Amino acid sequence: MYRFREIVYYNILNNNAKEKAHDYQNKLAYKFGVKVKVNDEVSGQFEIGNDWYATETVDAINKGNFAGSHRDIYPYFSLAYVKWNPGCMYMDVGIIPVAGSSLMDLIGNAMLADKRYGTAYAGAAHVSWGIITNFSVPGFRLGIPILKEDFKLGIDLTSTVLDEKTIKPAIEDAVIHNNSTIMFMADLPMSSGALTLKPSFIVNFNRFYKDRVFQTATTYKKNQADNEIGTGLEIGYKLSDAVCLRGGLGFAMMSNKNTWSGRDSVPDITTGAAAGAKIAEIKIDEKAINSNIGTTCKFGSGKLDIDLMLSTDVNKKVDSTQVIYPFVDLKYTWAVNKNFNIMPRTRMYFILPEVKYDMKLQVWPEIILFGTF
Repeated sequence: MYRFREIVYYNILNNNAKEKAHDYQNKLAYKFGVKVKVNDEVSGQFEIGNDWYATETVDAINKGNFAGSHRDIYPYFSLAYVKWNPGCMYMDVGIIPVAGSSLMDLIGNAMLADKRYGTAYAGAAHVSWGIITNFSVPGFRLGIPILKEDFKLGIDLTSTVLDEKTIKPAIEDAVIHNNSTIMFMADLPMSSGALTLKPSFIVNFNRFYKDRVFQTATTYKKNQADNEIGTGLEIGYKLSDAVCLRGGLGFAMMSNKNTWSGRDSVPDITTGAAAGAKIAEIKIDEKAINSNIGTTCKFGSGKLDIDLMLSTDVNKKVDSTQVIYPFVDLKYTWAVNKNFNIMPRTRMYFILPEVKYDMKLQVWPEIILFGTF
């Protein structure tokens, strides 16, 4: 994939002053994959490439094939897993595919951001799960089909270590616990005729964890943890062979209620800092919603996709202002032939409001070329 992209910036400050700018980019993506059927029950899939969904910025001098510059646009495995499917269940192990959704957009942004400042979900409508992960995580999934007739129902359970927190020495003859963040997700895909539904539930255990939560210089609580939780629903409906509708809603929240010391700074016993060193703490009670509605319509030799998304984010312990992130995506995929597509696309990113701005806006018109086989 190669993209010719213009980015237009238009911001309105609190005093009604305006900021305008624009930028021109080229973007590149590539991947190669293979599926292997070992026998009737065991198969595997591998996929290698660069950041193919987000794409990577083209900078020929610094990221091209010139001597000393081939460092950034490099291939890695976005899928590498084995599937065991005896029929009554299935199991995926390795770097497994995980589909995007309104809920996963929230979780992905929280994985990418620094959770310590109460803005982990900011801009979830702008930065999708696929941009962050290429639709995969290293992990394990167990799937069980429950109903297979006209009404289909299953359950998928997925788990991974989201953040391995290493144990570190604290004082002589003692170590501190530092429990890892473990993601556990349950999906309930179901369908009947033209309608598909997928409720999802997720818990990230030990999102915040402290072996010791200091109350004074010498007193503390032990073994304190806070979890991140989220839930979502994805809906799809096929009106006809030419028109499909889709929608989604996700909610996620995290706090450090149990792991916050009640003070603005606490002794640093986790990093080997000098005696008396302290680290800053912010009290977090962050909640966010992400939603989307869209349609795909077939026109001629291509298809038109229209998507409207909106997410919100607020940390009630720091600032009660709720920041809103609307997003509009319009694209037409022209299938020149079965192996080559041309896509005109325009995206609009809004932030309402943000600190000193009443509104921030980016508009991304671009032409995208796809070659596939």
